[in-house]
Amino acid sequence: MGDLKAVDIIDAITSKCIVCGHMFSVCRSCWRGQKTCSKECSRENYLRRRRLTQKRYSKTVKGLESGRVRQRRRYKKSGSDDPPWNLPH
Repeated sequence: MGDLKAVDIIDAITSKCIVCGHMFSVCRSCWRGQKTCSKECSRENYLRRRRLTQKRYSKTVKGLESGRVRQRRRYKKSGSDDPPWNLPH
């Protein structure tokens, strides 16, 4: 394969990263709808979406019940006889 010269034109798509805001380019043959400029930004975007999904789930009936079950297991494991919500004030 020959070296790229100043006169060679590469058909690329330029986009703005949704995490850091930097502009990045990808050649058309490699373009897969990327929204992030790097693996680090991709990971950050994944974690952000995951936190939002978990927050939405924790507000549903099923999520609230799951939280209750998790807390009960936690207090049983700690050896506490009564969880804090059953103690007299």
